[in-house]
Amino acid sequence: MEEKKSHSVKTTNLPNSKPIAVVSNKPVVIVILLWILTLFLYFFFENKILSLPPMFYALIITLKKRDLIFTGHNSFFVIYDKDDKQKCDIYYHSEVKKWCYVNKLFSPYIIFLLNDGEQVVLKSSGSEVVSYLRKVLAKKEVEKKALKEAKEVIAKLKKGEDFAELAKEYYDDSSNSKSGGKLADFNHGQIVEAFEDAAKELKVGSYTTTPVKTEFGYHIILKTAQKDKPALKEVKDDIISDLTDEKLKDDSTLEVTALVELRKKHKVEIQDKDIKKLYEAYVEKNTK
Repeated sequence: MEEKKSHSVKTTNLPNSKPIAVVSNKPVVIVILLWILTLFLYFFFENKILSLPPMFYALIITLKKRDLIFTGHNSFFVIYDKDDKQKCDIYYHSEVKKWCYVNKLFSPYIIFLLNDGEQVVLKSSGSEVVSYLRKVLAKKEVEKKALKEAKEVIAKLKKGEDFAELAKEYYDDSSNSKSGGKLADFNHGQIVEAFEDAAKELKVGSYTTTPVKTEFGYHIILKTAQKDKPALKEVKDDIISDLTDEKLKDDSTLEVTALVELRKKHKVEIQDKDIKKLYEAYVEKNTK
């Protein structure tokens, strides 16, 4: 299917279709919390006026009706406001292989079978459909475009095109695109794991022949250099310091327990009763 980007259009430009579901856009959780707050203030506070602001707000939200209409066509889904049909959100089937609406009496639902094999079941009587189309499918659409572009870059690299020039053309981050996609040197743990693992496997002068996916998107990595590891004696103190900081961060009681063990090892005793009492209280408080 030809890739199309989801966007807003006028409903007058769309073919007529029968609404599949009326989806309430009311914030149900907020309404319930407001009524609970109203009742709490009314029954547990002498000043009953305190319950009026949340009560009025709860009434406004409860009585205000805003329904969203969900419908579908052969190649796209549509969501529009029942009271304002001038514009609507349109979502193309770029990620949906098949879909169907199950008109069950009390709990109708919609099934999406995605191109990647995932099957999604959504209640059409609530806001699940709207949320899924606006957040999940929209994100999948963006990811699909990013993956397509990443594969295009790899194909051009194989043809001999310059990595830096391609980075300027395709890189989302304008600051890095100007530098030809060049990143600062990084050590273990300073960058996301998937990126670090892929970079570690590369030889200097080679690039990843498949896109590397991280939480930030898809990447093509070209390894331009690798610094030699420093001698142990040069970094020994730094390693000890880093490990100590890491241990203290993981266990906040470690510093105090180490002090206790050192005192036991060297048989250091406190003679003053008041100081000893303060010391024991300090140890007890910081080793729980």
